[in-house]
Amino acid sequence: MLSVEKPASTSRDEELRTLLVGYWNHVENGQQWIENRADGTSRMLLKLDFVASLLYGSESSMQLTWQVQDGVLTHTVLDGTPKKNVDAIVRDYGKVRTYTILESTEERMLLEAHDSSKSRELWTRTPPPKEWQ
Repeated sequence: MLSVEKPASTSRDEELRTLLVGYWNHVENGQQWIENRADGTSRMLLKLDFVASLLYGSESSMQLTWQVQDGVLTHTVLDGTPKKNVDAIVRDYGKVRTYTILESTEERMLLEAHDSSKSRELWTRTPPPKEWQ
């Protein structure tokens, strides 16, 4: 019987998908929480600081999808509330955000944006925000 080995990137992507499921928090311009679910759906809660809230409102919730392919994390915004806040975020950041996964452990993930900024975001595993409990 022949066995077909999976490409290394596929195995690594599966490992990353498993690691990224759960609740994560990022602190920049306020607080951001994301829940990546095993079924490829995701939700995000943004509570922005004063300066960011002038552009995007103080709080937004979004429904997303997510995937990992070749070590790249992609989040796609499906919808969110309040609509005007989400529309402003999508206008400025796009509906689809992609990141190279630089590091991923049980406790943290370090992502690098696939845009001209090449900004890095450190996310840490967290309990869900009180709004999701």
